[in-house]
Amino acid sequence: MPNLVWSVLLTAVIFLLYGFEYDTLPDDNLIKNPWFHGENPSDSDYCQDTQKFWEKNTVSGGGSWGGSEKTQDPTDINCVVGGKTWTGHAIRWADQGSDTFYPNQDAKFWQVVGPVSDSEKQLNFHFLMVFHRMSHFRAQISGSSSGSGPWNVVWTPIDTAWTQTCGANGCNDCDGNGNRDCLWDDVTNRELGPFALSTTIATGYAYYKVEFLGNYPNPDNSATGDVGGKIARVYFSVGDPPPGSVGGEGPGGNGGVDGNTDGGISGGSDSGTSSEDAGTDGILPAPSTDGGCACYVADSNDQSTMQLLGWFFMAVLLRRCSRS
Repeated sequence: MPNLVWSVLLTAVIFLLYGFEYDTLPDDNLIKNPWFHGENPSDSDYCQDTQKFWEKNTVSGGGSWGGSEKTQDPTDINCVVGGKTWTGHAIRWADQGSDTFYPNQDAKFWQVVGPVSDSEKQLNFHFLMVFHRMSHFRAQISGSSSGSGPWNVVWTPIDTAWTQTCGANGCNDCDGNGNRDCLWDDVTNRELGPFALSTTIATGYAYYKVEFLGNYPNPDNSATGDVGGKIARVYFSVGDPPPGSVGGEGPGGNGGVDGNTDGGISGGSDSGTSSEDAGTDGILPAPSTDGGCACYVADSNDQSTMQLLGWFFMAVLLRRCSRS
């Protein structure tokens, strides 16, 4: 029996190594702190949720986008917090744990990037998200010749609302056992697509403002109020992104081929045009056949190998147990 116990533990460890890991974003990403943790591993706050490099407004009553630090949040590094492995980070607009909500108000957070070459007219963008009910959610890109503006809106990749019960997340779990770890992939794939969105604008700018707006309705009587949501892993670049470097190839994935060619979602004030060959660099894998979850963004070959090794060791040890 001890061998059986060790076998089960070994297999569990191998699977947990990929618990909530996402591929690191490519070097062309202009966003600083896209994961909402510290920028440098030597920073004292690296393993704590932080909005460093991001700016945000404060709504009436004092609410603003805040941090989230949970094992089900995505991350690209094994940042152990409080003894928990693969604790990820996100920025959230919702109840901040004080039983206080701030409904029907526009909460924004943003980052200004640049300078970049104003001759580049292709913009590339993506992020991860989960959302309950929202009256209004928008991601918007503005350009300027100065880092302080004035700002000209050039692209609105998503401008939408989810007012139905359970919002964008939906009311069902992933496996019938209460597991909802798949939501980061499922919601992002459904609402934004698994590939980096791209558009070609009429005029390039030296600076860009990447801004998110959230506004949720009155909460219900549930613990979460069924309102608000979270964002993580923000990607923005100009020019042609490095081929195949935006995301890993998950189960059933194709290395970023046949991506989303839409220059924007749900209308918006996009002043550019969709690029015919845009969106060919994967930022999430294709949905897996077993429901999918954040754990499937690591390279599928590496993951499959590790899982097969886990099953192999389990089979060997079970065989030894049966002989003893």
